[in-house]
Amino acid sequence: MGDVAGFLLSDDQKVLCPVLDRVKQLHTEYLKGVQTQDSERALRELYGLLNHSQVKPALDRLLRGTELDTALLNGQRTVRQRELEAEVILAELFGFSSSQVRRYIERARSSPSAAGKSAILKSSDDLQSLINRLHGYLQHLQANAPSGFIALRRHKSKLKEDVNDVIFFIGVIVADGLQTAYFRLSYTVAIATLVRLVPNE
Repeated sequence: MGDVAGFLLSDDQKVLCPVLDRVKQLHTEYLKGVQTQDSERALRELYGLLNHSQVKPALDRLLRGTELDTALLNGQRTVRQRELEAEVILAELFGFSSSQVRRYIERARSSPSAAGKSAILKSSDDLQSLINRLHGYLQHLQANAPSGFIALRRHKSKLKEDVNDVIFFIGVIVADGLQTAYFRLSYTVAIATLVRLVPNE
């Protein structure tokens, strides 16, 4: 796995790591509370880096030219070991474990409804619009907590899971957007995660 790490990070580390640090910070603040000034500030700081002169064009080029892996979404192919290793390395940079990455990939492999959704993410502007949409979704979810101990506990569990899904969606696009070798897989898993969160998007 060390060889994969060196291959992925050799050229773009100076750009990649600051952006993913912002993703990690947003994750930290979201877990404390979506409707806070710290969360809003973390989101603004992430947007600032997504609009950076080295980041925005790289994302635009890749998003414009990438198509979904429909064979993966339909469960017709498995992920190769080298692909999986690369995804794990990148996800670890924004705070996700190998077991979480495997779970997101397995979910994607049973997500045929995502197959026609590539048009919703074709530019960095689309990405920021979707992040805004997801931010609003999380705010609404947090604001509508039910009463009752059991219902509230379930609600908190769902909110945490959905926060993780949102951050994974952002992180996997940004990480592989700057490390291009496995972008189609990351893009496909990200879209499947998005469709699971907001099916009508």
